[in-house]
Amino acid sequence: MNRSSHSRLDRLQGLLPVMVLAFVLFFVSLGARDLWNPNEPTYGRAVVEMFESGNWLIPTVNDKVFAEKPILYYWLALLASSAYGEVNELTLRIPSAIAGCCSVALTYFLVLPYVGRRRAALASLLFITLYQVFWASRAVQMDVWVMCSTLGVLLPLTRMLDFGASPRLAWCLAGIAAGIGFTAKGPVTWILPAVVFGAYVVARKRIRKVASGPLWIPVVVALLVGSPWYLMLWFQGQTDFIHEVLIRQNFYRLTDAWDHVQPWWYYLEYLWIDYLPWAFFLPAAWWLRPKDEHEANLHTLSWWWIVGMVGFFSLSESKRAPYILPIAPAVAILAAGVIDRWLSRTWSSKLAGAESSGSGLSGMWYRRSARRPAYGAFIFLAVLFSAASIYLLGPWLKSRGDVPAHLGPIANGLGIWLLLSSLVVWVGILNARRVPALAPIGLFSTMLGVYVLAAVWALPAADANKSARDFSAEVARLIDEDGRALASFDFWDWRAGYSYYMSRPIENLKSREQLKDFWQQPKPVYILVEEESEPKLRKILPGAEAVLEGRIGGRRAMLFSRSKPSSDAVAQLDEP
Repeated sequence: MNRSSHSRLDRLQGLLPVMVLAFVLFFVSLGARDLWNPNEPTYGRAVVEMFESGNWLIPTVNDKVFAEKPILYYWLALLASSAYGEVNELTLRIPSAIAGCCSVALTYFLVLPYVGRRRAALASLLFITLYQVFWASRAVQMDVWVMCSTLGVLLPLTRMLDFGASPRLAWCLAGIAAGIGFTAKGPVTWILPAVVFGAYVVARKRIRKVASGPLWIPVVVALLVGSPWYLMLWFQGQTDFIHEVLIRQNFYRLTDAWDHVQPWWYYLEYLWIDYLPWAFFLPAAWWLRPKDEHEANLHTLSWWWIVGMVGFFSLSESKRAPYILPIAPAVAILAAGVIDRWLSRTWSSKLAGAESSGSGLSGMWYRRSARRPAYGAFIFLAVLFSAASIYLLGPWLKSRGDVPAHLGPIANGLGIWLLLSSLVVWVGILNARRVPALAPIGLFSTMLGVYVLAAVWALPAADANKSARDFSAEVARLIDEDGRALASFDFWDWRAGYSYYMSRPIENLKSREQLKDFWQQPKPVYILVEEESEPKLRKILPGAEAVLEGRIGGRRAMLFSRSKPSSDAVAQLDEP
């Protein structure tokens, strides 16, 4: 075996244990949790209707065209469901888990040439334990593919810019990734990597080199990869669908949002929550001097990655936490630099010269200012997890009813784990000089244990409070008993948790006239309504009676009819 083969094998050996851990976190008990509102049941119902109809071109929900997202997710879920033989929670989430695992590998290979195998593996490990990455990779979620395609674009382009890779090959691979992203989420998957790479090129003062390259290649390749589905829609005359999925769902959300309207600072607040725990090491990363030019370039790329994407989405009127998911690799990369220095206890740098070597007041100040935020992050997180463990284990939590009885043992289990692992972090902080690995290991194990407990135990148990399955099963039983027609009233257009778990489309009545026409059919009917619309329904239909009630998440759902079923009193399906 030659030297290059050994080198490739060494690189894969560094990635292999990380990928095994990612597979465990993203795939174990993947289908154990039900689909939760607002979006999972909607996408799930769209896949069911495409699967049953055999129409893989146009998604529908409750037999109405659903044009909010492009086709990639649906095709991947349909392939998984076809292989499995049915659509279920597992097959619906497999595309997200695959994208999560691909993102782990891409993060590793992006970091590798800049700072070596150790830092690449460390960045990948931190990446998989970021809260938003864990959640998105285990949910029916499109934004995880935006993250994956962004990495797919930046990886070859940084190889070209910083390591002399073939421009033609780099632009071609970037075009493929951009085309895949275009079929996953539309134009935003082109804009985001362009913002990041453009800012990085300007920072590196390499505009002329990039501008003189074969820029036509990524455009042509991205169009060849990303346009076939849109062209099929065009040839079928689906211009309204194309306008909705490309224009309204992207550009109108930026300037004239109709939902998820948030203040401009929204992401500055949620960045720390969604990228817990490693986002708290970003202040330390800001003060950390790079060891050499390659590390300096990686840090510059990562900072522009975060600033560019957070800045772009902050300008949009519509804001949701998953939108900035593509910054997750950059957060992990910068935090990995801090953890690497913590482990090696080398806060000085060659690049900064004498100023950072410790000779002189400025060098001492700089090293201390880099080290102190790292200590501060560990202490803050240790306090946070200790406080969380006390809260979960405290008797007041159960006595106040903050946690339903059936979730009490889970709260205790999570509390015990947080207590034990936070103690490891505290011991590691106090013994940082002698055993520097202890605090990072404690922090990493905290997140790892919480995620495994959540995936296997806590999240499936929360179905009793979050899922529409039980309520929908009771509604379906009543319908099967007496054959009455069912419609919903005044729902969000794409509310689909009930239809997914009843395995049937549900017509949604929007107006007073539609409601009255449906109600006045010769045969009694059922009408499904949620609590905010109950007063409106009772005002329009004063003779309506609630025959079934249930609570799904924070909403109360009710089934109304002109008269009760023959042998049933009002049923209550409240929290257990």
